[in-house]
Amino acid sequence: KRFVCDITYLTGCDETWYLSVIEDLFSGEIVGWKIGEHCTAALCMETVMMMKETIGKTEGVILHSDGGSTYISYDYRELLVSLGIRQSMGKKLTCYDNARIESFNGILKTEALYAFFGKTKVKDRRIPVRKLAERALWFIPVYNNLRKKDSLGHMTPVAFREANPKGTYPVLL
Repeated sequence: KRFVCDITYLTGCDETWYLSVIEDLFSGEIVGWKIGEHCTAALCMETVMMMKETIGKTEGVILHSDGGSTYISYDYRELLVSLGIRQSMGKKLTCYDNARIESFNGILKTEALYAFFGKTKVKDRRIPVRKLAERALWFIPVYNNLRKKDSLGHMTPVAFREANPKGTYPVLL
């Protein structure tokens, strides 16, 4: 019932787009993601709606973010209240409480973008943003369904969630 969200930049040679993601802290699964040409509350709201489609019931969910303007907008906060989601935010200049989603952003850029296009080409903005976005959208289902994690007992996030349907960690006897 605890999730974290963040926005990362996809900066190409032509423009910058924004990837909004929500991660389930239990399984590490990315349960909501949207790419937009503008960093707006509407982008974050669309991501929350995708999360709702993915997980179903949102009553009692805690959704943590940084204190960015998109997350403190009235429309975004009203959406969370209407879905029964409790909003949580970190203190100013404190990145540690959002480290899990920041880590995912780093994995996405390293394994999906740098490994495919070359780190220098991505960093020097020599790739069209549309190609970066396509690759990012390709990577998320791979991350969820194929990328095994040591912290999950060498299971993928989806396999771990399916093996633990009540959302509780296995008890060792």
